[in-house]
Order: sequence, then C-alpha cells, then structure tokens
Amino acid sequence: MHKQFHIKLQHDTLPRYLTQSRAMHIMACILLIIYALPYLADFSDNWMMLLGISLPAITILAVTLFKSKLVRDINNNRVFRILEGGFLLMGSMHYLQADKVLPAIVFGMAALFILFLLWMEGRILQDQYIVFEDSHIEVELPLATRTYAWSELQAVMIRDEFLTLSYKDATIQQLKIQPEFIENEEGDFLFFCQDRIKG
Repeated sequence: MHKQFHIKLQHDTLPRYLTQSRAMHIMACILLIIYALPYLADFSDNWMMLLGISLPAITILAVTLFKSKLVRDINNNRVFRILEGGFLLMGSMHYLQADKVLPAIVFGMAALFILFLLWMEGRILQDQYIVFEDSHIEVELPLATRTYAWSELQAVMIRDEFLTLSYKDATIQQLKIQPEFIENEEGDFLFFCQDRIKG
C-alpha cells in the first residue's frame, strides 16, 4: 500500500504571469539601454562598457519579443534575471558614485525587484504538487508551501480536475489538479486519505 501520493497542481494564471514576466524583462532591458546610452557620447573611451551593457540587454530584449518560448524555460529565464539584476545593481552603484541619487534609487529598486522575481519564478515556473504523506499534507503554492495536519481535515474529494480539501473549521480549499492516476490508484488514494483522517 502507498505511503505517499503526489498530485500535480495546475495553475490557470500561469499564461497571464508569463506575459507579465516578459514585460519585466522588457522593462529591465529598457533601463539597461538607458544606462548604456551616455557611453555612446564618448565611444572611443567607453566602447567596452557600451558593448558590455547594451549587447546583453538587446539580446534579452530580442529573445523576449521574438522567441518567448525560450523565456519560459526556467534555466534561460534564471540566466536572464541574473544578468538583468547584476547590471541594474552595477548601474545603481555607478549613479551613487556620481552623486545621482534618484537614478541610483530607481536602478537599485529595479535590481532588487528583478532578484525577487528570480526567487519567485524559481517556484512558479517549476511543477508544483500536493504531497499526501502519512503524517501531513503539503500544498506547494507559488510563494510558500503550506503544511496541514490530518487532524485538521474532515474530507478529501476528487471530481474531474478539482481536488477539494474540507477542513473541520468549515473552510474548503479547492485546487485544480492534473490527475495522473494509474489503474485503481484513485481509489487507493481516497482510501489512504479516509484512513488518515479517521486515525
């Protein structure tokens, strides 16, 4: 008999989030191009800085606009976010050294926001599961993993693509899932849950 069940969660908001994620890539690239433009005025002395900042920014911008499937890959997205965050932080320090406080704050805040997105996307773009164990249930959510004791539950139900957790305090949590049960496994799962709730 099973000691553990993993059920994959399905997030309907993921396509909308990916659109917003692309918008953040575009915003970061525009800020980097703005940061690189002053180096164009003195190209002969600053050509390395100009190319070093503008080439990655233009590359990420082109990929985001014309090859959006590449951005959806968690590893590519991570590399892009690290580059964006690093260059924005560098821009913030540069403006701070030049006593330009407002641009330093804008670039610093943008860098921190990009690094926060890096952490958040590490969770959102990976598959998330509800894990049913002997001792507890773990629900992986975009920003945190919630743990529930079996003693908190009154019932566990599955209907079509929805799993419903009914709690003893009269609250209900409904989660959209991608059921991948093999033969008789759904019955085993419901029996497992019933047994843990009673015990």
